[in-house]
Amino acid sequence: MDAESAIEPRPFATLVHISDVHVRLLARHDEFRHVFAHLRTLLQHVKATGTSDVLLVVTGDVFHTKVELTPESLLLAYDFFDMLGAEAPTLVIAGNHDALLCNPDREDNLSAVFARCRHPNVTFLRDSGIFPFRNLDIHVFSVLGTPDAWPTREQSSKTRCAVALFHGAVGRYQCSRQTMAFSTEASMSMKQRLMPYDMVLLGDIHQWQFLAPHMAYAGSLVAQNEGERDSAHGVLLWDVATRTAVFAPVWNDYAYVLCTVQSDDHVDLWDGTRMPTHDWIQKGRMPVYGRCSLVVRDRRVPADDLRVALRRRFPNMSVKILRDEATEIRPDDSIDSLTNTAMTDGSTRTVDAEAILHAYWSENVTQQIGYATWREEMLQHWKTVTESIHHREESARLWQIQHVQAANVFGYGELDWVWSQTGVFVLTGANSAGKSTLVDVLTLLLFGKCARWSHGVSIPSEVVRHGQSRATGRVVVQVGGHQLVITRTFVRHPSTLRVKMDVHVTVDGVNRTGRERRETDQFLQRFLGTMEDFTFLSCCMQVRQRGFCDMSQ
Repeated sequence: MDAESAIEPRPFATLVHISDVHVRLLARHDEFRHVFAHLRTLLQHVKATGTSDVLLVVTGDVFHTKVELTPESLLLAYDFFDMLGAEAPTLVIAGNHDALLCNPDREDNLSAVFARCRHPNVTFLRDSGIFPFRNLDIHVFSVLGTPDAWPTREQSSKTRCAVALFHGAVGRYQCSRQTMAFSTEASMSMKQRLMPYDMVLLGDIHQWQFLAPHMAYAGSLVAQNEGERDSAHGVLLWDVATRTAVFAPVWNDYAYVLCTVQSDDHVDLWDGTRMPTHDWIQKGRMPVYGRCSLVVRDRRVPADDLRVALRRRFPNMSVKILRDEATEIRPDDSIDSLTNTAMTDGSTRTVDAEAILHAYWSENVTQQIGYATWREEMLQHWKTVTESIHHREESARLWQIQHVQAANVFGYGELDWVWSQTGVFVLTGANSAGKSTLVDVLTLLLFGKCARWSHGVSIPSEVVRHGQSRATGRVVVQVGGHQLVITRTFVRHPSTLRVKMDVHVTVDGVNRTGRERRETDQFLQRFLGTMEDFTFLSCCMQVRQRGFCDMSQ
C-alpha cells in the first residue's frame, strides 16, 4: 500500500440535499438538462469554497412515473447520476414515485437504473438500515420496506453524527407558500421519531421548508406545474458542524414563476425578493423560456403594458395576467365590461353580484324606479320562482350516508362502516394503503360506477376481489326523511371473466327497482344527483387532481 492510499479520507463538512427531480418519460427533457447544468455549476462552487469534502444526498422521486420508463428518461437519469458522481460522493434513496408501492413484486425504477449504471461514486441505499460513511452514520427509512425495519437513533453512538434520510410526510408541512400547513397523526408521529437525529433530510414535499433547525425538506429541484410557481427551487446546503442548512436556488430558464405587482412602486418575485417595478421591467432576471403568472393587485397599474414590456424583453416567455383586486362599480362599467373582461384581455377579475345588478339596472330599468326598490323586487321574484326548484333538489344536496357494507369488492374482504354524524370526513393513510379504492367502493355502491371505470364499457373484473367469484355491497342513505337502500351484486364468469352487476333499490322498504338498469339509475339520480356532482362537490380525491397537475407536462 502506498502512502497516498493510506491517507484517511477527509470528513464530510457539507451535505448537498437534492430531492424530487421527477424526470418525465419524454416531456421537458431540455429543461431538466438545463437545470442539471446549473446544479453542476453550484456544486463546483460549493467545493471550491470549502475546506473539507462534500457529500451529495438525493432523497427520492428521481422519476415521476413509478414503474414506467422510456429510453429517453433512462439516458437522462444516467447523465444525472454520472454528473453527480463526477462532482462528489452521492447517496440516493427511493421515493414513492420511484416504485409501485402497492405491488412489492414489481421492481423499482432506481434498482433497474443502478443495475447497469454503476458509477463508483454513487450509492443507492435501497433498504432501511444504518450505513457508516466516513464521519457520518446514515440512517435510511426506506419506503420500499416496512416500518419494522426502520432504524433508531440509539443504534448509533452519540459521538457519531447520525443523519436520517426519509421520503414522506413529516410533522406539519406546507405544500406551497400560499397554502395552509397540514399534518396528520402519522406525520406528527414520524416527526417525533426523527427528532433525536443530528440532521434529518426529507423528500416528498415540493416546497422547501424547515420543520426544525436540523430537519428540512429540500423541495422539488424543478417546479412541476403552476402550483409550484410561488417559490424558488433548488437544494439545501447542510453544515455538518452546526447541524443547520441554508437554501441555495438553482436557476431554471424554463421555470413556472409568480410575480405579484403590488403597486406602481414595487413587485414581489417568486423567490421572495422585492424590486421596484420599473427596475424589474428594465433589468430584472426572468426565465427566458419560462411561464410567468403576473398578479396585478393595483388596478391603476396598466397590466397590458407590463405584459407587452415583458414580452419585448423575453419573446420566448409565456406571460399570463391574473387580476386580483377588489372590484367596485365604476361609472363606465356595463354588463359587458363586467362579464367579458376575462375573455377580452386574457385576465381574470373579481366582480361581486352587487356590481352586476347595479350595471343591469342602469342599462335596462327605467329611472323612475329607484335601484333599492328594484333590487328588493328582483330578490323577492327570484325567491318565489326558485322556491319550488330548491324544494325538489333539496334531497339531492342534503342526503346523508348512514351505513356501508361490502364483501370482496376490489381488494377488500369485509367492510362495515357506520356513519353516525354529518360533517367532513377525512380519509388518510400511507401511500398505497387503499384510500382511493375505498372511495371507489363507495361510488360503486351509490352510482354503479367509479373513477377508474364508467358506463359504456364492460365492468372490469377487478371489481370482484382476486380469488373470489362474487362480490356484494349495501349502502343505506337518509334522504329527506326517507331511507334509501341500494344493494349491488357482482358476479364474475369463471371463463370469460366478465362481471355482471345486479342492483336492488328500496325506499322505506318499498321496492323501487326499475325494469331496466337505466330506469333504476335515473331514479337514483333524482335522489342522489350524479357521480360527477358527488366527486367534484363532496368528495376530494387525488385522482381528480391529476388532470390539473399534468396539464402542462
